[in-house]
Amino acid sequence: VWNLNCWVFALGVMLTIVLAMEGSSYTEPLPQWFAAIWLGMRRFLFASGVGWVAFACVTGNGGPINTFLSWNLWLPLARLNYCAYLLHPVVIFHFLLTKKTLFHYTPYEH
Repeated sequence: VWNLNCWVFALGVMLTIVLAMEGSSYTEPLPQWFAAIWLGMRRFLFASGVGWVAFACVTGNGGPINTFLSWNLWLPLARLNYCAYLLHPVVIFHFLLTKKTLFHYTPYEH
């Protein structure tokens, strides 16, 4: 029972966060207290939902989601993503350390 409750809560929170403010037709801005709570908690709650999915899959309670995430189809993409994760600091440092002038950020930097 607790497993089902956690799944419903986690997926409900994640869907609410993704869909809550999309396409809203509010003409008035949100109250400041609500905006502060919303902006302060949405990333934490979404990360908690993703954390539950990961925890459930690792402990064998993932069911069809675990099966979907365990497909071998994801393996090349996972390896490519991990390679990019390992190489991106090298690319950034190369870019920054080989410039002839000081780096000054502008939105139009090429």
